[in-house]
Amino acid sequence: MTAVRRLLHSAILLALGSAAWADDPLPDDCTQHLTVQTRDCSVDHHYTCASAPGDHFLIVYGDSGRAFYAHNNAETQWISSQSLPDGARHSTIMPPSDPVSISTLLSDGYDSYIFDQQIDAENVVRYEGFDRLTGETTEIDGETLLRTSFRYRVTLPRTGALLRVVQGQQYVSETHRVFFGGVDTYQSTEGEVSVDSTPVEFFYPGEAGFLSTTPMFGCTGMMSALQLPEDHA
Repeated sequence: MTAVRRLLHSAILLALGSAAWADDPLPDDCTQHLTVQTRDCSVDHHYTCASAPGDHFLIVYGDSGRAFYAHNNAETQWISSQSLPDGARHSTIMPPSDPVSISTLLSDGYDSYIFDQQIDAENVVRYEGFDRLTGETTEIDGETLLRTSFRYRVTLPRTGALLRVVQGQQYVSETHRVFFGGVDTYQSTEGEVSVDSTPVEFFYPGEAGFLSTTPMFGCTGMMSALQLPEDHA
């Protein structure tokens, strides 16, 4: 399960009217170690933070500035995520009934997950799905990545109502122990939207392009394609 599914996840955050944080969610003791330009008009800033050893933090910039924040643990289980700058937020209810495990995926080729996220004081959504290694390896800008397929459902556990089905293919880095985006297809009763968030370029400290907040690829018409209908808990 990957934070790079941020645009679709962010759309759910906004549609469901989530609770908000007023402050910057990124801890003060974080160091950026990787910048990734992707095809979906975004640039990803990847961080590690001394206060959460092993965890992974992400800030995504779109063509209008900061768009999304995510915090995953060392196994890539979602901990919290937030739409920026308005503050709409999801937080995983711990412990998950079937947590995400990148270790299981890398060792067994398959990982299932079921976890609930708190939207606000009254509402909860459930994510249930899997990641699977396809056996294919891809090199993008010098990075060796394992190709995955995935599918998950987003439901209201209180009623069983289905909100979304998201499926597609993505990439896993054994070096960084994180997921990177691919082609995600987002389905609801209102129709279907596909988003290609495949990484294009990777930048490390000292390289031109590291720390850039300006997306380089795929911005024309991107946001209009992500106009999604509202859901109500």
